[in-house]
This record gives sequence, structure tokens and C-alpha cells, in this order.
Amino acid sequence: MRNLIIFTIAITAASVFAVEFPEAMPREALMGVDKLESVDGNFHESADIFSCYFDGAKLRVRLPMMVDFRTGINEFERRDVSLEIDLNGELTIFVSSNGAVRASGRGDAELLGVDFMPKWGTIDFFIERRDETRPRIEVRSFIAGKPADEAVFGPKEEPLSAVAHCAFVLHGNQSVSYTDVFRGRFGAEDESGFDEILEAHQTHSIPGNFHISGTLQSAADWYDPAFNNWISAGVVAGWAEIITSAYAQHIMPFVTDAMNNWAVSIENDMIQYRYGYTPRVGWVPERTFLDGPGGAYPNDGVIDWIANNFTENGVWAVILDDDPHLRGYDNCQIHTQEGSGLRLIPRHDAFTGNMHAGNGAGALAILQGLRDSGHGDYRIAVYADDWEMPASIGEWEHTMPHALGTYRWMIQQCSIESSWLNVWKLTNAVENPNFNGETFTITYGAHPSIGGADGYGGDNNAWYRNWASYPSPSDHRGHDFGTIWWSAQDSLMSAPNNNTSQSAWFVLMSKLYETAWHDCMGCPISGWQIRHSSHIKNANAYTKASWWTAGLRHPDCGAFYADWDNNGDNELVIHNDRVMAVFKHIGGRAHWIFAKGGATGWEGSIAGNCNVYWEGTDGDYNDANHIAPLSDVAVASWDYQHSLYYSNIDYANADSAQITLGNYLLKKTIKIKRDQPFFLVHYDTGPDVIYTRSGFTPDLVDVIWNAQLDRLWGAGYAGWHNPNTRATAALVLGSGGASHSTEFQSTLLKGDEVTGRGGFGYYIFAGELSDVTGLTSPTLNSLATGLTDIFPPRAYTASYHPGTAILEISFGDVVRYDEVSMSLIGIDANGNGTSDVMLDETCIVINTSNARKIRIQLSPVKASAVAGLSMTNPHIHLQTGAFKDLSGNGNRTQTATIGDAVQLHILPNMSITIDGWIDTTEWVHATRVLDDPNDDSDWGAGNEIYDLNLFWDETYLYLGLHGVKEVSPTTNSWLIYIDTHQPTGGATDLTAIDNWNRGASFAGGFKAHIQYGSWGAMDGDVWRILTPTSSVQITEGVIARTDLSADRPGSEVAISWDAIYDLGAGIVPPNARISVCASFAGSSDGDPLGGDCVPNHITATFPVLDNFYTQIIDADGDGIPDDFFTVVHVAETKLVLPGKISISAFPNPFNSSVFITAPEGAEIEIFDVNGKIVDYISVGEGPRAFPLDDNAKNGSAQGHSP
Repeated sequence: MRNLIIFTIAITAASVFAVEFPEAMPREALMGVDKLESVDGNFHESADIFSCYFDGAKLRVRLPMMVDFRTGINEFERRDVSLEIDLNGELTIFVSSNGAVRASGRGDAELLGVDFMPKWGTIDFFIERRDETRPRIEVRSFIAGKPADEAVFGPKEEPLSAVAHCAFVLHGNQSVSYTDVFRGRFGAEDESGFDEILEAHQTHSIPGNFHISGTLQSAADWYDPAFNNWISAGVVAGWAEIITSAYAQHIMPFVTDAMNNWAVSIENDMIQYRYGYTPRVGWVPERTFLDGPGGAYPNDGVIDWIANNFTENGVWAVILDDDPHLRGYDNCQIHTQEGSGLRLIPRHDAFTGNMHAGNGAGALAILQGLRDSGHGDYRIAVYADDWEMPASIGEWEHTMPHALGTYRWMIQQCSIESSWLNVWKLTNAVENPNFNGETFTITYGAHPSIGGADGYGGDNNAWYRNWASYPSPSDHRGHDFGTIWWSAQDSLMSAPNNNTSQSAWFVLMSKLYETAWHDCMGCPISGWQIRHSSHIKNANAYTKASWWTAGLRHPDCGAFYADWDNNGDNELVIHNDRVMAVFKHIGGRAHWIFAKGGATGWEGSIAGNCNVYWEGTDGDYNDANHIAPLSDVAVASWDYQHSLYYSNIDYANADSAQITLGNYLLKKTIKIKRDQPFFLVHYDTGPDVIYTRSGFTPDLVDVIWNAQLDRLWGAGYAGWHNPNTRATAALVLGSGGASHSTEFQSTLLKGDEVTGRGGFGYYIFAGELSDVTGLTSPTLNSLATGLTDIFPPRAYTASYHPGTAILEISFGDVVRYDEVSMSLIGIDANGNGTSDVMLDETCIVINTSNARKIRIQLSPVKASAVAGLSMTNPHIHLQTGAFKDLSGNGNRTQTATIGDAVQLHILPNMSITIDGWIDTTEWVHATRVLDDPNDDSDWGAGNEIYDLNLFWDETYLYLGLHGVKEVSPTTNSWLIYIDTHQPTGGATDLTAIDNWNRGASFAGGFKAHIQYGSWGAMDGDVWRILTPTSSVQITEGVIARTDLSADRPGSEVAISWDAIYDLGAGIVPPNARISVCASFAGSSDGDPLGGDCVPNHITATFPVLDNFYTQIIDADGDGIPDDFFTVVHVAETKLVLPGKISISAFPNPFNSSVFITAPEGAEIEIFDVNGKIVDYISVGEGPRAFPLDDNAKNGSAQGHSP
């Protein structure tokens, strides 16, 4: 009898060595795999014993759920789980919940160390053992000291058949657009995204079967090319297989065989091109596999039998659902479709569903069950679903919150348990005869959540039926989606087969993406689906252009109207033998540009990325992904890109053509000549600064494949060059008056923004460019050098002020003030095209510098002649060359019947010319009631109030706010507030006012009854304040103009006394007085007062105003406004001393008996009866034209007539 030696060894938690990730142990070390009893709810999963390995030196015991992969909580410790392990009676090991280990034995085996790895569900014991025979190992787990699980492993060797097989299929699918699927949700990049799945497979070298739809491949190329490179590296490294499908995931049974063949063939080619892989396994879009036309239920709307679309393109097998498609057959075998030879790989619903639900133990138990079934080597469980689900993207973040954690955990288990658990690439699985199942006809239908055996959407393919009969929002004839797609493919099938028609294929199939998808069973068609479907008709534009690029239609120059996209509304087409542009009346944009010719004869599209998702519209508008050339995104701060433009074909012949599109004052003319690969674009914006964006996709087909556009940038041009096909788009600005503003890009599109004002022009180059070196091209250099300002100035508005006999004519361009030909300017009273009064050299230009607005003072004779006209339909009459711009271009003839007619606005008879020009000949010194420093604005020199002017006559109150205001890139406002000192209406707090709410409030007794506001360069408007929250616009008796480009810029306002007091023309309340103040403000409601105000603050800060100017209007109390020069008494605010005092003596200040007395420090200003300043005297000065008496020495001045 042997003597037993008993010993005890203790290893504390502090001495435990933990590795990063446990390496898999070999097959011969496997002692056994135990059933996961916790799946049945017998005890908590953290105590569930799963597998055991022993290689003679290392004993591994696995409890896979020690740490909850869903929460990261160490449940083994939290639930006080402990283990007792008996090694063949030689050694007993005890493991506590905190990882402390102790062992005892008889001396035949010794515990040398432990790797305690709860994160990986693994404990490795390092043992020295004398006996080399395979031991018996008993493992028992306890929860809080109570027995939980027990497993016995060995000593018998595991049979080779005790294996399990599985595969993982990730279906990646998005339309062509920006997407967060690659790298995860913003702010949660480490816990979402396709990259998390790829990282799991790469890290553990576990094969994955990845489908990246053709549309998603292009999106990755454009936004994240490293993602596609990662997939390619996975193919090379062996951990990635690529699954194919139909290019844009249209629902295949409902379209033609040709369309399905194109879609599968193209996607195969893309996979080979991008990833270097020949795919043999396919993903059926939405797993909707139906019988052929007229076949078995569900068959409504079915057009094509799709099995051959896969087999004829080299695809051996497709993935379908174990229910309904393979109902009644083994869901772990690969079967064959009767009659086609197409292999059928079942998606294992329970295996997949458990992983989505966070039930990792349940999913692993399925694999363990296959292993123990006795025929595990002849079965394979396939996880297959949308990649977004385990990647925690979109809605799946909330509906499947644990899917990503479960997926990562399962891949880890596959790595650690790889001795018996095999993970397959599906191509290899299809080739493995052990997995072969039966041959039969499947149960037709869709995947279970969208109709199952009742078809796509249930009720015999209800989703397709509903969608096909749905009227398209973008079709002006009310055609439905079914009619539209059929018509588009029908036209395409007969088109020439060239690069342009291939663009049509990509557009058509991309817009059929996820055909007819609804929000849910019984729900309406999804909004994003309608946006896709509404642009199916855009394929027609490329189809029609393919006839032109093939040289089969429209060989010469031309311009014509045609329904180019077949939506029931005509577009305007202009072309020569090299370029073609198709304009939409919405926005006046070149929706498509095509080109042909050049060194290699390349042909295709230059502008138009219609395969890309319309994220913001179901109509023919721009959105974030689509910015068509010549999109007028800002015209005087208004967005015109979605406005309706008029159009006209000016002329068209075999050698040249010209068209014009316009909106309000804006006009753009496009001109082409034979054999020129460019358009000449001439803009005439009137007074407005314009920003125009032009987005290009030179060679759409190649960009879909390669997603590469290179910058072109030279002196006078900016553009984009496709380095693969040399297709090029460029804006050649030269010296045509436009300037580059910025560049931009969106999905498969890059572009440039230019800005200009008045008349300017540039070329749009479109076509193949073979001389590009770096950023420049000699061809574009030459075009830029040759383009100069040849664009004539155009008058856009004219006004006549009878009270001052001033004629104003406004141009879009700066014109020369000293080269005006008066004899070529006339006034047509009745709009018959004939001048009734022609000016002559007795009329003079008031301007003293070049300007966009020319002010002409009519002579008394001409003013009298104009006064005698009966103005029934007055127009300005300009003959060619009356004005010249700075480049010497003379204006074109503009009369009521020739050219652009300019209505002449006859303004009321007023004392001030209301035009926004603070003219000192009208606003005499006495009217400048508030003079503000020119450098005190908090918003900088571009936002300064210089002075506030006030005047009145018997009919109007006049206000002139002189200053400068920023309009770009920030568009600011300024406001004038008027206190009428009336008992009703008005408010001291305008923080809740319904119009022009700039957060204003007032202190010092001021109550705003009327407010005037001007936004940017706009003339502005006047509002009566009724209550602190309500106002009403005053339109009668109000004239307001703003001119920020004048020599003395500002805003002028005339408000009739009747509009102010509502007492009748020329009547004011007895002893009437008004108070005024003005301030800058931001662009929109909610942007408060700030920057600068007049008068300046006393103690308050913005947006509170506490200082104002007060003026008595009716000093004698007769209810009639006093004469401005009669008075006059000025009551300044009581809060500060006056800056100056104006005192008038009337009617004869030169009478020797008249004395003028002023306090010390005053300035005496002397005016004649017309308001013209004669002189001024400061108290304390010596004798001047008006001598002072001795009282001046005592702080007063007395003047008398010389």
C-alpha cells in the first residue's frame, strides 16, 4: 500500500496572471463539451460549465458567460460563483468568485499557476503531473455556496465526428449617399458600425461572408475608401468571402429578365474589380424568391423567374429562409432548387434570432446540440441578416440593443472553441458534399417579417401592387410608378449601347432600390422609397442623350423644348456637336450636361448624379446630394435654386444657339457655337449680388466605379478632372466679371461656387481634356486668357422725383458718371416705344463718381416738359451707348418695346428724393439731428451708423439713416423706432412682437409706436406697433429705399402724417412731437439689437435702448405741422445735455433788430430760406460775417445783420 501525501497550495487573486485573449487549444486536448443547462433557466448562465481541455500541462475550464457580454458586468464575482475541479483524484482545485485559487492533492500532480480570465470565460491551470494517461476531470460550480452545474470530462477521447459547423453572413446595403454604417453612429463610433464586425473577424481570423451592395461599394469608395481596402485585405488574408447580389437591391421578381441579368452581372464585376474576388454565393434582395410569371402563389406582379439570373452569372447558391422557403427540410443542409441547379443555403432563424436577441447561450447551445447530435459533421448552421443589425445602426440600436455584443462574443467563442467548432466560407461549404441536402421546389415568398409565404408585403405581394399603382409626385400626368419604370426600361432597351446609356442603367436600377418598400406590414410606402421612385424617370434623360452622344440625333447646334425625362413637363435643351445641356425651369438649372468628342472620342455625362439618393425631395429640386450647374443659391440673400424661371429660345441655327432663363430681375443667357466644348454663360443680376453653385460628376459611370475626381485650378478657372477617362468640367472665369467663392462636394459630386453682380459671364467647359498636368491645363489657360468683360450694362429700374426734378436710373454694373450721353435718354409717357421728352446737355449728372445708380438733375425746361406729360404707362427710353460700364461696354437699347423694358416710377411730390442716397444737398446740415462717431460699432467698420437725419414738410415725415451695413457673409439689419407720444398703442418691450422681433426694449420713457426695418440691402418696411405682441404693416403713405452702394449709403423713409396719426392728410395732433432712435440688429427674428445705435447708450446695454432724440412738430398747437425752418424748438432727452442747439429766425434773419442768443459752448448755424447753410458762428470766436456784440464775452452771442 502506497503512502498518500496530502499538500495544499493557495494562489491569491493578486498573483493571477491574465492574458489578452486565450489561444485556442488543439483538438487532441479537448476533454469534452457540456450542454448549456442555463438555457433552460436551471441556474444563472455565469455558473454554466461548457468545455474542458487538457494537454498534459495546461487544464482549461470554460464558463463562457462569466462576464455578461451585454453589460460588461462580472457576474461570476457578483453572484459569488465558485468552482471545484477534481483532476483524476490527483488534485482538487478550488476557485473563488474573486479569482483566488487553492489546491490540494496527494502529490501526483502539482498546480504551478493560473490564468484567470473571466472576460473570456476561461480559466487556465498550469499543472505538473506524473501520470501521462488521459485523466477524468470533474467540474462543479456553486452559486453562493449552493450547487449549480456539474460536468464530467474524459478520460475517453472525443470522437472526430463530435464537431459543429457554422457560417456568418452579413448583408450590407444602402443606397448611394452618405451613411454612418461604415464607422458607426456619431458619438458612438466604438459601439456601432460595420467596422466593429470586421474587426471581430479580423482579430480572431474567423471567416465572415460579407455582402456589400454595389451602391454601398460606391458610397464607401467616395466617403471611406479605406473601408473597401479593408475588405480587400480580408479577402487576401483569408478571413473574408464576398457575397454577390443584384446591384441596387431591387426586388427581382417584379422587373424584367434583362434588368436582373444586368444587376447581377454588374455587381459581380464590381466585386471582382474592387475586392479581387469571384463570388459564387448570392443574396436575394429581401429574400423575396417567387415563382415565374403566372406561376404558383404568390404571383401578383411577378415578371421574371430569377434563378437563372444567378446561375447564368456564375452564382452557385443563394441564401434563403428556413421558413418559409425551405419549410419542411433540414435547415442545416444545403439543398438544390428543382429544375435550376441553384443551391439553397438556409438562413438558420433560431441561430440568427438568438444572437439578435442577446441570447448568446441559446445560439451557442444550437451549435453544441449539432456537435452532440452524431451527425454534426453533415450539418451547418448559418447566421444571416442585415449587417446593420449586429452593427447597431439605425433603428437596430434600440430594437436589438445587445446584438453587437452577442456577435462579438460569438466570434470569440468560435475562436476559443475552434478545436470542434468550424466556421466556413460559404463557397467552400457549397463545395463540401457532406452538407448536401435534398432537391425540391421551394415554398415561394419573402422573408417572414415582410409577408412570408404570402409574398412581398403579404396578401399576394401587396407591397408591390400598392407601389406600382401609386401616382408619382414628380409626374405631371399622374402616371404611377409601375408605368414609369416600365416606360424607362422600354426606352433604354432600344437605346445605343454606349457610356451614356450605361449611365441610364445605373440611374434606373438605383432608383428601383428596395422596390416598393413600406414602413411596415399594413403601413404606407416609406418616404425614402417615394423619393427614390420619384426619380426613376431621370433615367430617361440619359437614355435620350445617348442617341446624341452616339451621333444619331441632333447633329448640329440647336435649342428646343422637350420632355427630356418623360414626366409631362418640358425641359429646355441647348446643344452643339460637342456639348448638350438640359435645363429645368425649377431653378433655371442645367440639370444634365453631356459631352462627346475630344482626343479619344469619349462620351458621357458631365453633370447629373441621378443615381444618388434624393434625401430632401421627391421633385425636381436640388438637395444635399444634388446641386445642378448654375444653381442660383443666393440672389441678394434670397435662394432662387427652387424658384420657377421663365425661359426663351433667343435663336437657334446650325452654327450657334442661345437661350435665356430668368426670374424677376435675374437673367442668364447661355450661348454655344459649333465645335466648341463649352458654353458661354452671361448673367445679368440687376442690382443684386449672386452666388451660383455648379456641381459636376464628370463621367458618372466611371465615378460610380472609381469615385475619383481631381482638382483643376489655374489663373481664371476652377474645375474637376476625371483622371481615368479625362472627362472634365470647369468654370472658366477669365476676366468676365465673376469671381470664385468656394468649392463644395456631395455624394459623387464636386463643384464650385462663383459670385458676381450686374453683368458678368464665364465659360462652362464640358468634355474630354487631354492636356492636364497637375492642377492646370493649357486649354483652360487659353480660354481664361481670352475671356474678357464683353457684357453690356443693363438698366433695371428708374424713378422720377417731381418734387426735386431728379431722374434716377439704376444699373447692375457700375457705369461711368462722366460719359453719359443725355441726348440718348428719354421719357416715354405711355409705353408706346417712342420718347416724349428727350434729355439734353442742360440736364446734369449729380454723381461725382462712377456708380450703379446715376442721378440726373433735369433742367427747369425739361422738368416742366415732363410735368406736362400724362403719365399713363411711363417707361425710360435708352438708346444704345447712352451709358458705358467700366470696361467701355455701352448699354443696349432699352425701350418699352425693344430690349428689357424699364418702367419709370413716378414718385409723389416730396421734398426729399427717397432713394437711399443721403444727399447733403437735400439733407442739409440742420436735418442731421444725431451725429454718431464713425468708429464706435461693436460689429466693426462694416456695420456703422454715421448719422440720423430728420426733416418734414406738410405731407411727410422724412428719416434718413446714414451708414454702412454688412450683407455678406452675414446679413444684418437696422431699425428705426418712433415714439409718437400718443396715449394708445405702442410698447416699451418688443421682446415678443410678431414682426421684426430683435429683442428690443426701451428705458427713459420711450414707447415705440412705429418701427422701420431694413434687412441687408432690402428697402425695408414700416410697421405700426399695436401691442407688445402685435403689429400691422403700414403700406399706404410710405416710401422707403435703401442703397448701400451710394456715395453716402443708407436708408431713407418717408411716412405721411396721415399714416402716422390717421387724422387725415397733413394733420397732426396739437403740439405733436416725436422721438426717434435707431440700432443695428442681427439677420432674423431672435437675433437681438447690437453693434451700434444712435443716439449712443447712456447706461443701458443692448438690446435695451435708453437714449433718443425728441422733436416738436407743432409748436403753435394748431394741428398743422410747422414749417421745418420756422420754429423751432428742440427738446432733447432730459437725460443728457444737448450736443448742439439749432435756432432759427424767420422770415428775415437779416433784419438789424433781430438778435440771436445762445448759451456758452453753442454753435450758431445760419441758413437761407431754402435750407442752404450760409455760415456758422461759435461762441467765443472773433468777428465774422455776422459780428458778435460784447455779450459774447459773458458766455452768449448776439448776432445782427451786417
